[in-house]
Amino acid sequence: MNKTNLKNKISKRIIISEIIYVVVTAIISLLMFLPIYKDRATLPGYDEEGNQIVVNLFYEKTPYQRLKAINIEWLLYLGLSLFLICIVILIISYTTNHKLDKYKKVIFIISFGLILVLLLIAAIQITMY
Repeated sequence: MNKTNLKNKISKRIIISEIIYVVVTAIISLLMFLPIYKDRATLPGYDEEGNQIVVNLFYEKTPYQRLKAINIEWLLYLGLSLFLICIVILIISYTTNHKLDKYKKVIFIISFGLILVLLLIAAIQITMY
C-alpha cells in the first residue's frame, strides 16, 4: 500500500510539472502576438501655421512583427509547431499509457527555449523610421 501511495504522489508531481510546462509555454507563445513593444519615430512635420517641426510618434509592435521584419518568423512557426506536437504526445501518453516522457521533456525544452530566444531577439530588434 505504501508503494502505491508513492506512485500516486510521483504521478501527481509529473502531471503538475507537465501542466506547468504547457501553461508557461502557452503564455510565452501568446506574448508573441501581443503588442508589448513600443517604437518611437521622430519624423518631420508641420504645425498649424506651416512651420516645420519635429513630430514624435509611438507605434505598438508585436514580437511577431519584429521577427517578420528581419525574416525569421519561420522560427516562431517551428517553435509553435514543436509545442503543438508536444501537446499531442502528452495526450497520447496519457490516453494509451505509453512511456514517452523523454520525448515530451526534450520537445518541451526545445520549444520553450526557441520561443524564449525569439522573444529576446525581438526585444533587441529596432525599427528604423
